[in-house]
Amino acid sequence: MIPTQDASLSSENVTFSVGMVLRDHTGKFIEGRVGCMPEVGSIFEAEAIGIREALSWIAGKGLTQVSFESDSLLSIRALRGDGGNQLEVGHVIQHCLELLQSNPTFSLDFISRQANKVAHELARCPCLLSCFYVFSSPPESLLETLLYDVSS
Repeated sequence: MIPTQDASLSSENVTFSVGMVLRDHTGKFIEGRVGCMPEVGSIFEAEAIGIREALSWIAGKGLTQVSFESDSLLSIRALRGDGGNQLEVGHVIQHCLELLQSNPTFSLDFISRQANKVAHELARCPCLLSCFYVFSSPPESLLETLLYDVSS
């Protein structure tokens, strides 16, 4: 299984959204999730929270052999211990590390923004504050992006 995630700040920077997509090894959409959360200090913090939410989501499903993908290089570096100053997100990174340690078959890899379009688009879906929506089939607005991803 391959979950990807992305975060998107609102234009007013008063909220941010996290989009998460779970796919199988062929790229087929299994499930999606989007949530809106209160203001954060930076996109780095939003992305780190997105990774934490994705790790928690998949850990709660009891899945193993999972390769998480994120386009947040700063977050990936912080989780690998070479991220420099993590003062603003240290508590989030610590929680991510705990989730990774308690799920030793999970891995986390960096992917380019172009390879993360589905999660990016899902993060831009409108949602209510402090609420998560689960999609058992992709929203219609994602169908073209999903088809493009699978064919490329």
